[in-house]
Amino acid sequence: MPRKSKLLTAKEQSAVVAVLMAGADLPSAADYVRRTLQEIYDAAAAKPAFQARLDQAAPNFELAQLGNITKAALREQYWRAAAWLLERKFPSRYAKSDPKALAPGKVRALIDALAVAVLAEVPDAEHRTNILNRLKDLLAKIEASERKS
Repeated sequence: MPRKSKLLTAKEQSAVVAVLMAGADLPSAADYVRRTLQEIYDAAAAKPAFQARLDQAAPNFELAQLGNITKAALREQYWRAAAWLLERKFPSRYAKSDPKALAPGKVRALIDALAVAVLAEVPDAEHRTNILNRLKDLLAKIEASERKS
């Protein structure tokens, strides 16, 4: 059996892109065209147009799936598609919350109540200041975490 060229043919490149646009990953695409990942990487490095097609495959797949969900959600009987999309796109507003979790506002209120208790109950000024500083640091970490999500 003759040995394959290291670079992928145009047909193999198109097949790799098609597999990715169907939602599979790059290792699956390599298996499909019976090439190694390294051969795909080499072909992409040698052919910028192929690299661009690879770069667009996953976003195109994602957009197609979002479009499918959105189309389904337009039909009343498929309202769950819209709910599913909202839960995942905007989890802070639509995802089910853990009943044991404290809402950010309640965490702030709890830390404020702790600070008031520290001021009232800890007589030593240095200890009181150290505790209050640690509570401020904790609140800052919580607020930074909220901004990230």
